[in-house]
Amino acid sequence: MKIDEFEKNLLFFVRNSEEKIVHTNVAYYLGLSTQETKKHLEALADTGTLMLDSDDDGNLFYYMPNVPRKLDEEVLKSYFFGINKVENKPINPNVRVRSNSQTRQCPYCMEPIRPNAKKCKHCGEIIDVTLLKKNNGALNKKNFPHILHFFLSVFTSGGWIIIWILAYIFRDKDKYN
Repeated sequence: MKIDEFEKNLLFFVRNSEEKIVHTNVAYYLGLSTQETKKHLEALADTGTLMLDSDDDGNLFYYMPNVPRKLDEEVLKSYFFGINKVENKPINPNVRVRSNSQTRQCPYCMEPIRPNAKKCKHCGEIIDVTLLKKNNGALNKKNFPHILHFFLSVFTSGGWIIIWILAYIFRDKDKYN
């Protein structure tokens, strides 16, 4: 998408939405990748069209100075997704309609993903709780290598025992249980 078309769609988004102007929100409505959206937002900030600000938690967001904002979800749905507000059906059959039953947002990168996705295809984060527990649980835990140190101590006539004791004392307790 060209920058002037992006700016036109962004202005429509800003005037009809009260959501913060961050690349994930804008990418969702404009149907672009987050990388492309981030690049366009930075370009508009460089020209002075957008200003950068932060909230109380330190999260960065953009704003358009002197642009009045109001919330009009029906107009947003109609403009970006082509959904008629009366029948809740697509106005134009060529416009791809995204519904909540077909996609959901990744909790890490806010990109749309399938509802039954176990891993986000955009950021690579694991979303499935059971898979997350399996990966953070016993599969990554290791036992302290006592047997290896014991054999090295026997073969070096006890010289390795000091290293074994120091390694055990200063081990990473999160890595070994």
